[in-house]
Amino acid sequence: MTGTTGAGRSRRDLLRTALAAGGGVLLAGCGAKSAPPPRADPALAADPALTTGPAIDTTTGTSLATSAARFFGPLLVPRKDNAFGLDQADVMPSDDPRFSQLARVYYGADVVNSIDPIYGDGTTYGGTQLLLATKAAPLLQLFARYYVRFPVDFDWVKGGKLPGLYGVYVKEGKVSPGDGGFAVRISWRKKGFGAVDAYLPNAPNHLKTFAKNGWAWNPGLWSCVELGLRLNTPGQSDGAVSVWIDNAPVHHESNLELRLSDKPHVGGLAFTTFFGGGDLSWDPPFDQSADFAGFAVGPARIGPIAVARPTTTATRAPSASRPAAPTTTGG
Repeated sequence: MTGTTGAGRSRRDLLRTALAAGGGVLLAGCGAKSAPPPRADPALAADPALTTGPAIDTTTGTSLATSAARFFGPLLVPRKDNAFGLDQADVMPSDDPRFSQLARVYYGADVVNSIDPIYGDGTTYGGTQLLLATKAAPLLQLFARYYVRFPVDFDWVKGGKLPGLYGVYVKEGKVSPGDGGFAVRISWRKKGFGAVDAYLPNAPNHLKTFAKNGWAWNPGLWSCVELGLRLNTPGQSDGAVSVWIDNAPVHHESNLELRLSDKPHVGGLAFTTFFGGGDLSWDPPFDQSADFAGFAVGPARIGPIAVARPTTTATRAPSASRPAAPTTTGG
């Protein structure tokens, strides 16, 4: 079942809905830190086959709905279930030599995503979601890397979600905690701080937050995000999650029970980004956007792309206004 992005609704209509149904709640927690799992040499360049595909020959870009397979590369397969807002993300040539393409995601003010949340997010605003399965055999450990850039005038409001890893058994748009479903995603918080949000089978309300305000995002600059996940032995709490930002370790969480049986495995990459979830206080006050690039997955830590950074800071934020619809269909 494929979801769609709901049409824009007034704040008054949304407030009525919120008062009638109530808003979502996120619970926070933390665990003990220990040595991170093995990693690859960060000085090594990423395998080109794991990164973005060839640049598209257009100035306006094509919708992620038609360009996802090319953008994410041959090792990740777009799934059709639980997707929304693909028409709110454009794939276009990158302005950075490290990536041939970038995906610009738009967060429209007062745009409510109509799909039922599958990770207990509550009401979400703008953005997009696409689950991408790995072509590898069922995995017990997976690492992901991507880059994100927020505009210099980005309004963080109360927070929002960024891509991560999932291992969820989904049926008709619902997650069954009894099947040990899990997801671990990066997020932004108030005033531009970062955190890790996890959907776990045994956590209160199945939600847990790690490293709250554990680092700060740098608006106007690309940030390299790396996430590693190792599943637990069924019946034991020996799973682990590690996060690096710009090649620096910012958090390691161990003693986790990410699954309840030996059936769930790491499913792949969750390209998820939106404001929220919760009530209207999470809604962006105006149209905004953010850029994403350099996606890669692998069995060990991949490390940043070994290309020199641009010497100048971005002087102009990505436009939050969507360009005119392209005349080509992409592919």
